[in-house]
Amino acid sequence: MQAISPATSSVELTDWGECLTGQQLEFDWAHEPPFVRHRSQGVVEQFFIWLGENGVARRSIPIPDRVGGGWILFIYQPVEKSLLEAWRPSIEEE
Repeated sequence: MQAISPATSSVELTDWGECLTGQQLEFDWAHEPPFVRHRSQGVVEQFFIWLGENGVARRSIPIPDRVGGGWILFIYQPVEKSLLEAWRPSIEEE
């Protein structure tokens, strides 16, 4: 796998549009380690499971984001951004 290269801005947002009812799955590639954030615990848990099924073993469990609200998950190994950004949740959970 290819190493993650830092984003040009500190936070790179990927908007999944209607599949997340207008909400965004937020990737921060400049942070060390990189992380993903979403308002729904269920969506981050689905992403956690999907990562494991796709060979990303070095990741945190979903944890509450005390700074920005919602839920976050850290990624501790080099991955291809496109692999992560291709993910879509099956359903949104509250």
